[in-house]
Amino acid sequence: MPKVSVVIPTFNRRDLISQSIQSVQDQTYQDYEVIIVDDGSTDNTREILEPLLLKHNFHYFYQENQKQAIARNNGIRNSCGEYIAFLDSDDLWHPRKLEYQIRVLEQHSEIGMVYSNQSLIQNNHKEKTIKYPYGLLKSGEIFKDLLLRKYYCNPSSILVRKSVLDEVGLFDENLGNALEDWELTLRISQDCKVYCIDKPLMLRRVHDESSDNYFELRNNNLQRILRKHLKNPDLSKSFTNKVWSKANFTCGHSYFLNSCYKKALFCFLKAFFKGHWAAGAAAGLSLLGPLGEKIFRYSMKLKY
Repeated sequence: MPKVSVVIPTFNRRDLISQSIQSVQDQTYQDYEVIIVDDGSTDNTREILEPLLLKHNFHYFYQENQKQAIARNNGIRNSCGEYIAFLDSDDLWHPRKLEYQIRVLEQHSEIGMVYSNQSLIQNNHKEKTIKYPYGLLKSGEIFKDLLLRKYYCNPSSILVRKSVLDEVGLFDENLGNALEDWELTLRISQDCKVYCIDKPLMLRRVHDESSDNYFELRNNNLQRILRKHLKNPDLSKSFTNKVWSKANFTCGHSYFLNSCYKKALFCFLKAFFKGHWAAGAAAGLSLLGPLGEKIFRYSMKLKY
């Protein structure tokens, strides 16, 4: 029985998945199985993977296109390992990623999940940047930080006990491929302590392409997830107001930059009445339509 099950969902990544798998094979920790869930690829992904499938610890499953949540869940259900790791088929691991994370879980039974910092490559350029400045990521009880979205536990950076997933449940399949990973880490961090290795143990490729309505799905899922998790009676009213103000501003920002001015105005106003000071100005700009969007984009360039 392998100690670690590495779940790799993929869809039309024939040009990248071999590199991702190679980063698993290059691990200093070798007691693993790899479970590849092909989410309805229409390219020759299966053909590319054929030589690997002759190995005893590589398993391939094909499903009709149903998005990442279902693909990852099918991988988990077919896993045998005590620990579950996720790797998106365009991401890469640091060679000692599993070694470092296994050591934490083996030495600390109270820790249910380990995550790490990450490096980024934009649109396949060679220059790497680090996602989070050192010291921002936290260990221990991070549920509130995740609700405020101070940082994000990228699934490719995670190693989690399978027993924890048995307890909290798998990915919410109703969320498809938008924030389903964030929602799962909210449940995990609410149930147990987590540990952060503040090193970039994974490399994430950032792509520009997304479906035309992805931003709307993401905004709807954000609201839906918060309505669920902010019911927690241990959270104060002031804290929930802070979460909602930030979330509504985020949604308004997304709608505004996709030229949905009425929806942007509505979200900015909700954020303003929850105490987000900048939302008032943003609401005013949204009333100006395309002109306001140009001013908004220009102000963002000045800020960043």
